[in-house]
Amino acid sequence: MKKILSLCFVVLAVVMAGGCKDSKNEGHKPMVYKPTKASPPDLSVAITVNGKKRTLELHRYSIREPDMKVYLWDHRINGNAPSNTINTPAIRVYRGVDTSDENTQVIAALTSKNKLYVTAYRGSQTVWTIEKADIISGLSANKLTATAQDLRSVTPQSAILDNVQNAIKTLDERPSAPTSGLDNLVAKDKTKVQLHKVKVAVHVSYQAFVQEADGNLDDAMVLVDYYINLVDYVLSRDALLRFSVNDVLIETWGYL
Repeated sequence: MKKILSLCFVVLAVVMAGGCKDSKNEGHKPMVYKPTKASPPDLSVAITVNGKKRTLELHRYSIREPDMKVYLWDHRINGNAPSNTINTPAIRVYRGVDTSDENTQVIAALTSKNKLYVTAYRGSQTVWTIEKADIISGLSANKLTATAQDLRSVTPQSAILDNVQNAIKTLDERPSAPTSGLDNLVAKDKTKVQLHKVKVAVHVSYQAFVQEADGNLDDAMVLVDYYINLVDYVLSRDALLRFSVNDVLIETWGYL
């Protein structure tokens, strides 16, 4: 069974616009995508978290559909639909283990500006997470050292992730008013559910593009891959749902 999700941050359908323009907005040109160099397929990262030295052994991991498309939307060019598509940015997200604790699995992302995101899981528990840790050495040898992190919270802070998680609701086996999207998707009785694949189309708002991805298309895709990876990891384990990204819509100009 495959479903297309509808979230505040996920769109149900994408309208193909073929680069159409509103006459009043002539003169504005779509953002030009200049891809950055791909990150290595495998990484080893040394980092100190809350005073404990850790080594993360990471392998590139994709949750994308093979034919995934990335659409850009500049509201000045066309207020009603995406303006153009771009070549798919390289994958910069990883899964792996914390070798200092063999029971801890990690999901990590390395931005084009060499900022590191990591969320660590031990069983069903999120044990720590870091965001935008600086890589201070080792890029040429793929053995990275990141700045030490003193963590106060294990909750990733992202409007993107919050909107995904808030849209997921527990299944009512006999709903009086069935709804679309992620409503009635996560079952209460897991023994009656088989593993299902859920295709998602992700909408990155202009606010998230500017404030979380710093206006960088590669890093907007890093955040999409990273946060959907977190959702996939948890829900494939707890609800037998595997997530994959089918389409991504990035607002490159809009309103904050």
